[in-house]
Amino acid sequence: MARRGSGRGVRRVLVLLLILAVGGGYYYYVKKHPKPAPAPQGKEARILEDTEPGVTGEEEISGPPTSAPEPAVNYADAQRAESLARANAMYEQCCKDKPDKSKWGEIQRLYSVGLDACRDEAARKEVLGRLAKLTKETVLNPEYACEGALCYTVADTDKGGLSGIAKRINGSPEFKGTPYAVHYDGLAALNGIDRKAPILHPGQKLKYFKAIPIVVIDKSKFRLTLYLGPERFIREYRIAIGKENKTPVGEFVIETKTSDPVWHRPGKLIQPDDPKNPLGSRWLGFSKGQPGAGLGIHGTREPSSIGKEVSEGCIRLLNEDVEELYGFAVTGTRVIIRE
Repeated sequence: MARRGSGRGVRRVLVLLLILAVGGGYYYYVKKHPKPAPAPQGKEARILEDTEPGVTGEEEISGPPTSAPEPAVNYADAQRAESLARANAMYEQCCKDKPDKSKWGEIQRLYSVGLDACRDEAARKEVLGRLAKLTKETVLNPEYACEGALCYTVADTDKGGLSGIAKRINGSPEFKGTPYAVHYDGLAALNGIDRKAPILHPGQKLKYFKAIPIVVIDKSKFRLTLYLGPERFIREYRIAIGKENKTPVGEFVIETKTSDPVWHRPGKLIQPDDPKNPLGSRWLGFSKGQPGAGLGIHGTREPSSIGKEVSEGCIRLLNEDVEELYGFAVTGTRVIIRE
């Protein structure tokens, strides 16, 4: 009887040791391979995607890596002056007494290159007026065949409106895997379509371009000039800049784009509809890990601030202006900020 009891005791000890060994192994595995947290859903997911904890600054919103930007042509002053002179001569011949619209696209291109060659603000204002008119009649006119323009024909099977068409263009062999992209708001602007209530019909021709936008900001003039590629002026906007010279000078790249952005402050997230959120309706953030990180271009709740030095370094536009800019700018857009 004693031997039988002793055997049972040994077995109990062995079973206990086995349980401890298995439990210890499981504990060690869990410590080394923690279960991932469940993916956030709904509004919480959008907040986490649109913000990066730990980044400081006026606005902090992160997103996907940028595509490589298309290099702009760095025209010499003499080239710009020559383009301006040619544009003025052609304008007199083709845009006044006997308009020749077939030449308007080339004149628009020459003025786009020569705009910075204007000798003073009065001359620039006159050229800008001509350029704005020509841009409306050529680049922003779906009926005008601009050099380099591409065309999409709306089909019966097209679903999703301009957003669906933009996705199809971006997924086409010509665009897929490249830094080029189109946005539905940009398609609306290029084709004279109300982006808030777009009306499309089968057979309609939509103009678009395979080009990376370029943004030029002149701090001292409180202006932002948008180009589609280096030779195609689109629009000029009034802006606000940083107080106490907080807006840096240099070249930057747009890395993030966010609609109705959440403002991320230390320890709290300020939602888009909160009156304390100063970002307006759109955010275009500069690349992280570079000078200007944490800064960007955004809208505003204070239209009266435009034309002033009021921000912590970011560029402010009216909401309607930043929404149009947002439709053209893609990740990879170059931003040139000058005094």
